[in-house]
Amino acid sequence: MQQSVCGANSIKYTIGKGQTLFAIAQEFNTTVQAILDANPGLDVQLYYAGDVICIPQQTATLPTQPTGCVGGTAYTIRRGDSFYLIAQQFDIPLADLLAANPGVDPARLLVGQVICVPARVQTCPTGYSVHTVMRGQTFVDLQVLYNISYSALEQANQDVDIRNLQEGQQLCIAPVGTRGNCSTGKAAYVMVQGDTLAVLASRYGTSIGDILMANPLLTPTDFVQGRIICLPATAQSGTGSTGSIGNTGSTGNSGSSGTTDIWPTRPCTGTACEPGMHVAGERA
Repeated sequence: MQQSVCGANSIKYTIGKGQTLFAIAQEFNTTVQAILDANPGLDVQLYYAGDVICIPQQTATLPTQPTGCVGGTAYTIRRGDSFYLIAQQFDIPLADLLAANPGVDPARLLVGQVICVPARVQTCPTGYSVHTVMRGQTFVDLQVLYNISYSALEQANQDVDIRNLQEGQQLCIAPVGTRGNCSTGKAAYVMVQGDTLAVLASRYGTSIGDILMANPLLTPTDFVQGRIICLPATAQSGTGSTGSIGNTGSTGNSGSSGTTDIWPTRPCTGTACEPGMHVAGERA
């Protein structure tokens, strides 16, 4: 059976292998009879995996806003959600989520139902602020938003994988311009006019995030003409206008083609670049 049009209060659903109408009714907190009523041509004894049917939705009974959610976040239940998974997603104790929703049966969640997700209690050092991660935000977004270094962001949130941020997570944000403590050595590339993070990432086949992580002392606004930076190990030999360049031509480190793949860098002095970073004269 292929149900082409569903009513305003119904959604389309594809029957999975081994599923029964009873199991589907339980999943959507409805009844077999309600499903049959929404699908006049459906034979209760003759349906197959892959058939598309209409599932009636009890939208009229769903709360549009949880009560008593002061300081929390309204969250709309999606298919496959459970209190356990939601608590993990927002990095809060399961007990706190249950306590914030005393009128909700966690065993009978409805798709489209709105629950209250309490705010995670985040204690940050004096002078730091708290940021709640929005959907799609990355550590690069936060570095640019607050003009802080990768090192400063990472050190303030040592229990969080900042390269895999989740919506609703709360992070400690260091004061604007903080660079944190970093033991990386001298950098090996001198930024020239026209260089930006995006330009360098494109030129060297790497990402803005990798460049920021390779230079944890620097904030995004530090990447300006004349700044010495380290290129990450993921970078590849670039083309076009570049900074200080080592030996070129038909001699030296170049091959028979008369070109060179040494990095366009200023030689390191003193402490070498951090392991994994390219220094002047190194080949990829």
